Amino acid sequence: HSKPKGGEIPSTNAFFAVPPPRKKRGGFDEDGEDWIKVNAGASGYFRVNYPQHLWRRLSHAAAQADKLSDVDVANLVDDAWALTFDGRLSRVVLSLARALGL
Repeated sequence: HSKPKGGEIPSTNAFFAVPPPRKKRGGFDEDGEDWIKVNAGASGYFRVNYPQHLWRRLSHAAAQADKLSDVDVANLVDDAWALTFDGRLSRVVLSLARALGL
């Protein structure tokens, strides 16, 4: 299957891609500290792929007991594994495993 330009994943593949930052102003951008978890509670039937800097922040948040629910942590691991298996992501599963002490 072909991948569209810009790293976006078509919705027909049941994946959702958080677009990379366009400006570096903080917040969700590479220089910021904020993070967002799409598909909270794993209620949707789709995968979410984040820019690398958001994967790093989510891995850190997953390791802290009060930041994400167990369902959301399991959903992050599941999405990272599926995206890695599909060739769309690399090393995030290992980073999540290390952050979680696995």
